[in-house]
Amino acid sequence: MNPKNYPLTQSKDIERIKREFHKLSLKEADLVEEFVDKNQHMIHLIEKENPRFYFIVYNPNQSADYKSYFNLKYLPEHEHTFDNSTFNLQIDQIIEHFNRWTSLLRQFNSISYTQDHLFLKMYEDEFYNAFSFDDSPADPQPLSHKTQVFLMYFLEAVINGLKEVNQNDSEIQNIISDAEEIRNDIQNLDQKVAVKRIASIWARLKKKSLPLLNTFLEKAKDELFKRGISWGYDAIGHFLHNHHLLP
Repeated sequence: MNPKNYPLTQSKDIERIKREFHKLSLKEADLVEEFVDKNQHMIHLIEKENPRFYFIVYNPNQSADYKSYFNLKYLPEHEHTFDNSTFNLQIDQIIEHFNRWTSLLRQFNSISYTQDHLFLKMYEDEFYNAFSFDDSPADPQPLSHKTQVFLMYFLEAVINGLKEVNQNDSEIQNIISDAEEIRNDIQNLDQKVAVKRIASIWARLKKKSLPLLNTFLEKAKDELFKRGISWGYDAIGHFLHNHHLLP
């Protein structure tokens, strides 16, 4: 989009909605991701687990009093049906609808038809809830440097350890791929997003094999010890035992 194709006040509002939704998509990065489509909608988000669930903002327009409006479509829109409508709304109204959309997605994801899914959710929650976050900043916040280092070495141990296990196991390959992606970008991730994504890896490893998970933690501690990062070595043990993540 070229800002000079729109009046100045409208261009500023387009900039604002893009900036707001960049922050919102980072905040909800465990749930949604940006989708680049041929139609080049201004904003196009999809749910990670189910791309048929979407949130699309397009067609910036102005009212007679020069207020900016944008078309909006999203699915799911309702609890009871998959019917949806097209709206023409201002920015703050669109953000309200986004919050409704993500609430519906999280309600969907809390439903479990199998015991396996229920256990995975419990293991994710136990890891995520062991962290405390500063909820005051409006903008995304990175993890502290010490926490980044601690989690980076844990992910490194997971990646290297799993590569020695079973190359034909598709679930292991998926965990390796996810762990590499997070490790390579952990310094750029919002604190809640980073921990939520690592919690998913923790849950899948714990469900697959508790001894295997213990092995990776010990490897991470050894690596920190070898590098002389004593606070990281101590932190792993204290963190896990204090929060009852391991016996």
